Amino acid sequence: MGVHSLHPGLAGDAEIDPARPELLLYVPTDDGARLVGVEYFVAAAATDGVRPQLYGVPFDGPMAGHSPEMPEHYDLHVWTWHHNPDGMTAQWNPALTCPD
Repeated sequence: MGVHSLHPGLAGDAEIDPARPELLLYVPTDDGARLVGVEYFVAAAATDGVRPQLYGVPFDGPMAGHSPEMPEHYDLHVWTWHHNPDGMTAQWNPALTCPD
């Protein structure tokens, strides 16, 4: 999935604004970080049990947080700047690798 850069002010509500994703997705390169996609994030507690969607594409989840401070949530990855052979909104992009 690469390196995630979270905007905390956007991740705390159920609003989905296509122009303001909650996270930016980067991969490290020899020339620095390269932007490859975005991730939309909605805490499950903010959804009233309704799966979020963007332009008719349902979010993945609900899933447990990936760290102790992250809540159960829904997310949608969009590989905007790097082709994903599994699809533009697939959760993982097998065409990308990050160093160990």
